[in-house]
Amino acid sequence: MNSSVKFIGKRLARITLTLFVVASVLFVLFRVVPGDPFASVLSKGMTEATLQRLRDQYGLSEPMHVQYLLFMKSLFTFQFGQSFTSSQPVWDILQYRLVNTLYLMFTSIVATYCVAYYAGVLMAWNRGKTTDTVGTVVAVLGQGIPPFVTGILFIMLFALTLGWFPVGGMGDVSQSAGVLTTITSASFWEHLVLPMVTNSFFFLATPVLLMRSNMVKELRTNYVDYLFAKGIPERRIMFKHAARNSLLPFLTQVALTFGYMIGGQVLVETIFSWPGMGKALVNAVLSNDYPVAQAAFFLIALVVMLANFAVDVMYTALDPRIEDGGA
Repeated sequence: MNSSVKFIGKRLARITLTLFVVASVLFVLFRVVPGDPFASVLSKGMTEATLQRLRDQYGLSEPMHVQYLLFMKSLFTFQFGQSFTSSQPVWDILQYRLVNTLYLMFTSIVATYCVAYYAGVLMAWNRGKTTDTVGTVVAVLGQGIPPFVTGILFIMLFALTLGWFPVGGMGDVSQSAGVLTTITSASFWEHLVLPMVTNSFFFLATPVLLMRSNMVKELRTNYVDYLFAKGIPERRIMFKHAARNSLLPFLTQVALTFGYMIGGQVLVETIFSWPGMGKALVNAVLSNDYPVAQAAFFLIALVVMLANFAVDVMYTALDPRIEDGGA
């Protein structure tokens, strides 16, 4: 029990330190980039006094160290200030979009790893045969095509030509809808399919090939031959024994995929007009809306850190030796 608490404490301390570094880098970057943060709201009739009042309102007239302390306080208390362009509270702008991004990312991750698990097992079991060859080609092909190309092709084929799915958006789900209302909406799932498949198709290659490689190693071990000799059914050997022992390295890839996927969300959300963090981040950067952009980057980093933490806990639950070893 004590070792578990110590392990979790180390991970949480590492997350806190990482977030502190990320926040510090964001503070510096958004103050060294060229351009006026109020460029998008300036008008010809705006006087210098009005501009100074704006700077005072957003704390940009304070000394740099005071700005830094206020910035860190705002991030770690989730009080991100107001948007430069809309004057709305930043958290009100982003909380809905953060949830939408998590909807898309979570379903994409689940779809990716469910397909990768079964595909990797079947490819290893049939290594050298047609199933193995076709699976490898499809996985590598998916990773070789950028998501924005795949997304556009999916829209042209499945939305515009066949009419099976909507082109974009989230359907008739309102911005204030709760989680239960959203996930029970048929319209939501219809609009989710194409961006989810686009994400999954691109990130499928690594977990598929990793699962296949792990399975091939397991199938060459002595205990598998022993199980065959005992007359255990092939399906039971394949899934209950070999696949289960191949899961640990496979699961470590989840956190990495989560991090890569959240970076790719910008393109996917833009293509499918999905109202998530990626789309909000693009709009904020284009309009020099620093409070929104900084908060969006910070929340993305926080989500990635928490995903890594969840995978660490799950990994140690499956293999307690890692907990005993520290790290």
